[in-house]
Amino acid sequence: MAIFPDHPGAKPKELLRGPLIALLNLSPRSRLVIALPSLWLALVCLAGVGVAAAAAGPAGGNVAGETGQSQRVLRVGVLAGAAPCSANSNGDWQGLAVELWARVARRKEIAYKLQSSPSAAALLRDAAANRIDLGVGCLSLNPERVALYRFSLPFQEGGLAVLMRRSRLELGRAMLQSLLAPDLLRLLAGYLSGIALVAALIWQIEGHAKSSEAKQDGQRRHFLRLFQILATGPGTNTIVRTSRGQVLVIGSYVIRIVSASLLVSYITLNVVSQPQAKGLPQLRSLAELAGLRVAVRPGSSAEATLRRINSAKPILLVPIRSVLDAGPLLNTGQVDAVVADDLQMLYLQALRGNQKLELVLRNQQPASQGFVFSPALAENRANQIDQAISELKREGVVAELQQQLLDAAARGETRVSPGQAIPAQRRAAPLTNAASGNQAPVEQPRRINKF
Repeated sequence: MAIFPDHPGAKPKELLRGPLIALLNLSPRSRLVIALPSLWLALVCLAGVGVAAAAAGPAGGNVAGETGQSQRVLRVGVLAGAAPCSANSNGDWQGLAVELWARVARRKEIAYKLQSSPSAAALLRDAAANRIDLGVGCLSLNPERVALYRFSLPFQEGGLAVLMRRSRLELGRAMLQSLLAPDLLRLLAGYLSGIALVAALIWQIEGHAKSSEAKQDGQRRHFLRLFQILATGPGTNTIVRTSRGQVLVIGSYVIRIVSASLLVSYITLNVVSQPQAKGLPQLRSLAELAGLRVAVRPGSSAEATLRRINSAKPILLVPIRSVLDAGPLLNTGQVDAVVADDLQMLYLQALRGNQKLELVLRNQQPASQGFVFSPALAENRANQIDQAISELKREGVVAELQQQLLDAAARGETRVSPGQAIPAQRRAAPLTNAASGNQAPVEQPRRINKF
């Protein structure tokens, strides 16, 4: 088949030779007029290709970078010594926050490795400096922190609580004051006055003043015997013979029953129950801790709050590694109080299992609590974590974990995680590249030392 049907015997070179010779014979101006449209069209095409490449290049790079960041192993810092939220036991991490993070990671298939952080302040600094991708703990989202750091969706609410030990001297003094209270004395005086009035009426109606017994024993002694019988009950049938006397005996019975009921109620409420609370200093705010020795974890929101409200009579802050160390210090009198989150104080009180430790203040300066994110953490990864936290809260997982760890503490169990502990070298489920379907390699985390 010929390439040029109009010239079946001609070759391509022979056919192009004529037009080329004609083009070369043209003047320079004519050749320029013919070439300009072609050059202009070529430049327009090149410019369009450059703009398209510039627009697609950064977007594709960002997507690839964000996907790579979301696929890598996250460096997760954990607040140490913050039972029951997070603590390390024999190289394994336990606690409400640790268990919650483990469930988030399993749900979203996040690979991670854990590393210890000694205080909340250090954990926040590491996250801000991008030394970790995520900080796990019950971190309070107070206004000062929210202005400086990037936090996750809150998973629980909590305020500060004050735990103190009852003093036996104060308890005895409170009970004595309750026994000598004016209300109790007035109640006793009313009862005795009513019985004395009935005894006087029976004395007159029954003519005891002229009886042989009164003459033999004496009127005063005989009247006291009559008063005793009416006050206690037994023997009332021996002191009256008339119908009016019987009515008065019934009246004394009513006075005795009503007064006894009032006395039992008053003693139960005011002599037994209230002194248990009165054996403690009555505090209305954290500022009233001035002058006391208060145990607190360094770098915690409790320490920052106490330093901020310190008055002219300063609070003596005693640093402790963990709230669990505060129990022996309170019992031995080395500190007067301990301040920490509500959940930590409830856990310590349940773990001690005695009635000597009492919460005197609760829910002071309440704030939400959550995890802290590094500024460099990919937005899609942060959204995945927030979504998982929201789902777990809706399913009641957080409330269930709180109740389980408090129940375990009441049984004397020091394990602060109701489920399986999270080992320091735990390897998360392998990640899957959503675009390609290939399994992403997961780095084996290094084991951190027990502390």
